[in-house]
Formats: sequence, structure tokens, C-alpha cells
Amino acid sequence: MEFSLVRRNGILGNYWCGYVSFPKRPVIEQGYEGILTYVPVHGGITFATEYKNGMTYGFDCGHYKDANNLDLQNIAYLADECIRMALAIKMAAKYEKRYLKCKDDNGKKVKIIEKYHLRLLKENLSDGDLDITDNFGAMMNTIFNSF
Repeated sequence: MEFSLVRRNGILGNYWCGYVSFPKRPVIEQGYEGILTYVPVHGGITFATEYKNGMTYGFDCGHYKDANNLDLQNIAYLADECIRMALAIKMAAKYEKRYLKCKDDNGKKVKIIEKYHLRLLKENLSDGDLDITDNFGAMMNTIFNSF
């Protein structure tokens, strides 16, 4: 069973962060590379640490213009974002082996990411909840075609 936590980061600034923990690492790759780059959470996953009692992933609200976004000051919104992140990580785990096995000939990895996002929308999220436009890692991979 995973759990989530929303707290302020006082070390690097005074902004909110959201975390979700799993009893074991849910994906093959360590950190938040690979398919986890495409988890639709605010700013993308920016934290991943494995502990002896599980794995924790997180996102932060310390990005450019975040201070002016009132949603990012709303604890209920941030808690929902943690839940969305947990659901998206669980779903990504189901697509990861295909993603890792795939050579990106003819955009095959992109097609796997699209299938992952479509299934995520269908099973877990409403239409308005899938927005990766503020996901820095996904944006950089798209710009530099490095899926």
C-alpha cells in the first residue's frame, strides 16, 4: 500500500512538494528516468529515493511561475496530485518492459507512451487531469527527440 505526503520544502525555498511511497520499487529503472519521465504530475517527477522499506517519488512546486499558481497553495489539490502520481506510476510499471525493450525505430517508444497515457486517462483520470505540458523532462525529451 502506498502513502502520500504533502509538505513544504524549507531547504531550497518555501514551496510545497508532494511525495508518494511504495513498499518496493514499482519499476525496473532506478530514479525517475525512462517511462517515469512521462508521468503527468506537476513539473514531472523530481525526486526518487529507494529506502530499505520502499521507494519514494516526489514532485515540487518550486518551478518558474509556481508562486503565482493558487492551485499549488491548495493542500487538497496537491494531495490529489499525489494520488494521480501514484496511479500514473503504477500504470507506467505495466508499460515499462515494452518501453525498455523497444528501439525507437519509427517512433515505437512514442506509441508506447501514447498507449500508456490513453489507458491512464481511460482507467484513472478525467480528461482534464492529463496535462504533461508542465513536465520538464517530457518536454526536453520531446524537443530533443530522445525518448
